[in-house]
Amino acid sequence: MPGHLLALAFGSLTLTAATSAQTTDHVDSIMQRYAGSVPGASLLVLKNGKAIVRRSYGMADLEAGTKATPATNYRLASVTKQFTAAAILLLVQDHKLSLADPVRRWLPSLPVALDSVTLTHLLTHTSGIIDYEDVMAAVDYAIAKGYADANRLGVGGWSYGGILTNYVITKTDRFKGAVTGASEVLYVANYGHDHYQRLWEQEMGLPWENRELWERLSPFNYVQKIVTPTLIMGGEKDWNVPIINSEQLYQALKRLGRTTQLVVYPGEFHGISKPSYQKDRFERYLAWYDKFVKGEPTASAASAPRD
Repeated sequence: MPGHLLALAFGSLTLTAATSAQTTDHVDSIMQRYAGSVPGASLLVLKNGKAIVRRSYGMADLEAGTKATPATNYRLASVTKQFTAAAILLLVQDHKLSLADPVRRWLPSLPVALDSVTLTHLLTHTSGIIDYEDVMAAVDYAIAKGYADANRLGVGGWSYGGILTNYVITKTDRFKGAVTGASEVLYVANYGHDHYQRLWEQEMGLPWENRELWERLSPFNYVQKIVTPTLIMGGEKDWNVPIINSEQLYQALKRLGRTTQLVVYPGEFHGISKPSYQKDRFERYLAWYDKFVKGEPTASAASAPRD
């Protein structure tokens, strides 16, 4: 199924020369397997930046009986990264491109500074951009320019932003409060559990063969260095970055006696989509930063952080 979808994504470029009706008929014939009471799909075909086909097939939610529409949000989260990576590898296999190609060969609008970054660098996360040093350099710049108060700094992020936050707070105590959402912390715990198996292996090797690297890069193994009050959040059903990571970080910080709180949103995936949960999430952000960064009373008892 994934291979068929990927082939469609690239094959659709050959459809744009046909009339709109011919294109639609051809697309419908390709997508027949997704029609009816089966897991569905939504499709957009663009020509010169304009949509020439907007179609949907099958069901968006089998349990609820919800039909797919062209605007359905399938909550794929970072699954799309895996499709992109697989598509690149298929194109390499077909000799359409090379992993040694500079990224700017295919995306010329990117900054010239990325001239040395190749497709291999992107697929293996080895572009040479050192994230922690980059973050701290930006912080120092903001302080030097008077944009930020060195004594009232907060840090936070979601998904990779959360992963980076976990790493940052093991390296420095400069931040008065931290918020980490949908993050990873003990990397080996994700092997066989999340959907990044091929990338884990490409980037770090097999954990039973290269365990030292897996452990050296995991923020969990430096958790004793964390002193920053940390709010930890995630979705109960997040298969992109499983909630076990948040639970492990929370348990470790509580065991160490650090100030922390864990919030798990029931039934939610990598992106929190229920409006009331979104509201709660942002209110908790503000309350945490108000208390620990700004030193102000929390605005709402419901969202007030508990030590």
